[in-house]
Amino acid sequence: MMSLFETDAFASLPETYSSLGQVNLRVEEEHTLSVTLRIKVLQSTCATELKALVKQCLGKPNLKHVLLNLSQVTHMDSFGLASVLGLYKELRESGGHFILVNPNSNLLQLIEITRLNHVLPIVDTVPQALELIRTNP
Repeated sequence: MMSLFETDAFASLPETYSSLGQVNLRVEEEHTLSVTLRIKVLQSTCATELKALVKQCLGKPNLKHVLLNLSQVTHMDSFGLASVLGLYKELRESGGHFILVNPNSNLLQLIEITRLNHVLPIVDTVPQALELIRTNP
């Protein structure tokens, strides 16, 4: 596992976006990008920047799947949900996977109320997400 910013191919990506704050980006496997948000609330401005950041990363060679670690996010508004769902749809249409990793109980409840748990793959750990990608190409 290497930091995205330790490779020349990703040197042009900023480590922070103004609304997202610190974001950890890692290449977990050859084609999988892991994004860990270090914010409490995923709302309109943050959601827009998250979508832009993921699209910028997916423009790099050999990245096909995205794992979004939500362990530190406690709240998400409708813009956040829409961005997450939009990224999921875009990745599925391009043959990739978009998997939510470790959402806390507040987010999980929101995802269940909106019934997005029937659409979005959700796992507890990165290894579980990687196994899901391997077993469902």
